[in-house]
Amino acid sequence: MKMIVKPMEKFIWKAPIMGGSQRTIFHLRVISLSRDEIKSYIDKMGVNPSHLVSFRDCDGHRTYIGWIQEEGEDYILFKTVNGQIHRFEKMFK
Repeated sequence: MKMIVKPMEKFIWKAPIMGGSQRTIFHLRVISLSRDEIKSYIDKMGVNPSHLVSFRDCDGHRTYIGWIQEEGEDYILFKTVNGQIHRFEKMFK
């Protein structure tokens, strides 16, 4: 079953860039890239991403480009173009 992200839900972000620590995030958006956007990333970076993940945490707004590796009812595993795996879990399941 695919997770439906609602705009005001809180999520826990398990971030490899912070040594695997967790942060509460808000306004998680998972956006499928259009063919034109994918082509521009191929031309600029030499990668073929499928999705963009955008959210807010205590440090501000963050955006990552990459692929959804796994998706469950209450979590998403997202791999960025630089190879990091990010896990987003619903705070209240």
